[in-house]
Amino acid sequence: MATTHTNENSVVIVGGGLVGLLAALLLAQDKIAVQVLEKSDEKKLHKRLLEVDRPISLNYRSYLLLKKLGVWEGLKKVASPICHVHVSEKGAYGVLRFSAKQNHIPVLGYVVPYRDLHEELLRQCKEVCDIEFQSEVESVTQSDQSVNLRCCNGLEFESRLLVAADGVHSKVRELLDIATTCIDRGKVAVTGVIDSSCQGDGTAYQRFTTEGIFAILPGFSQKKFLVWTMSDQQWQDVSQYDENKLAEVVESCMGSRLGSIASVQLRVPMPLQRVNAATQVSQRVVLLGNAAHTIYPIAAQGFNYSLQEVILLQQMIHSQCDYGASVVLESFNSVAAAKRKQLYGLLQSIDHYFEYQVPGASFIRGKLLSMLDYLPGKSALAKKFLGISLCDQLLMHE
Repeated sequence: MATTHTNENSVVIVGGGLVGLLAALLLAQDKIAVQVLEKSDEKKLHKRLLEVDRPISLNYRSYLLLKKLGVWEGLKKVASPICHVHVSEKGAYGVLRFSAKQNHIPVLGYVVPYRDLHEELLRQCKEVCDIEFQSEVESVTQSDQSVNLRCCNGLEFESRLLVAADGVHSKVRELLDIATTCIDRGKVAVTGVIDSSCQGDGTAYQRFTTEGIFAILPGFSQKKFLVWTMSDQQWQDVSQYDENKLAEVVESCMGSRLGSIASVQLRVPMPLQRVNAATQVSQRVVLLGNAAHTIYPIAAQGFNYSLQEVILLQQMIHSQCDYGASVVLESFNSVAAAKRKQLYGLLQSIDHYFEYQVPGASFIRGKLLSMLDYLPGKSALAKKFLGISLCDQLLMHE
């Protein structure tokens, strides 16, 4: 016999990943009853996380959110600060630099291991939310007053609002028959760890080369995190390199910035596909994170942008009697769509800008980077990517 959990003032979140857990914590701070449903078994989830060895780059706004939620205390020991950002193109003269000091903030952001962030979020969620593991959703029924879910384990839930944060292959999105578009440009992102002779000084590098886009993130001591975006064809070649060849290629692309590279260890590649849901809201349902859209890892915007949408949702339903009312969700959808369109346009421009290869293109790009490095507009660009311009009083003045 099915067990039905009913709470007219509750929010049900499907998906116990980073975005779902952060949404749960933020809403719980507003004294909203939150139920999280995760399809995986807890022990299997923990085992799977131990195998995840990739970094998450947090911009300043995301760091402030984690601090506000009380999560940061458990991450400080594993967090590497980003104090400077250095953007350049191999073979071009110009450089664009950002620094925390220029933007009047203590840091530009932090790099934290994915698994540590997830485990800390899960630990804190258990203290303020109800979490049901092994609860994969098998049906969703919407009505004017509520949304009902039934799970494969027989559990049933009724709430005012359903938040689907169950990833790029969202079961909720599938059950609601929300169409998606997929743009596959034939690229992969490969994460890894670099061991070099240069001690870390808190500098993150974004380096555009013919061998792909290199994002080098600060780690501990002489270790740095690598996110290498390249074409599928390039990966076929790179995957055959031995450790010496990898170190030689990375050192050649980065120049002397990292010093002499002792080793490069690469992980499993992740296909880069831009998947967008036709709509981010349905009747009493909102999609968040990869369930709604995926973003290429340029300027570390994917996860950080999802957190901005979590904050936007919290602001939209704050002080509302009916969290899932159509006027609330439509307002969220309108604002989120406008911000997403602006971000997509900017990221696509950057992507195409550095892909354009004709004689003299690198020289022109270098000159433009140098000019931008000295223009007032650089500050506005930094604030866009750091989330500083969007920081509300609650986050900025704790």
